[in-house]
Amino acid sequence: MQWPTDGPLDAVELAGFAVNPQFQGGAGRALAEACATEARSRGAAAMVLWVLEHNAGARAFYERLGWRFDGTLVDEPRVPGVHAGTAVRKARYQLAL
Repeated sequence: MQWPTDGPLDAVELAGFAVNPQFQGGAGRALAEACATEARSRGAAAMVLWVLEHNAGARAFYERLGWRFDGTLVDEPRVPGVHAGTAVRKARYQLAL
């Protein structure tokens, strides 16, 4: 997470969160909870993150931790040369702190 240097924190974005499947089941929960604790301690009212719409496992994981899909979907183009194919659809989740 990156923190602004001044002003109130309405929400912070959790970006690039991924856990190797062999460590899922505890490490991911601990990391997500540590991020929420830090955001709360810095005065943030909420956190947001983006999940691939079709990633049912990740969506269920965040929902178990109290995150809620807020209805926002975006299509993000894939970067040429990095990912082949068309855009990916992402769903936005929020967690009230």
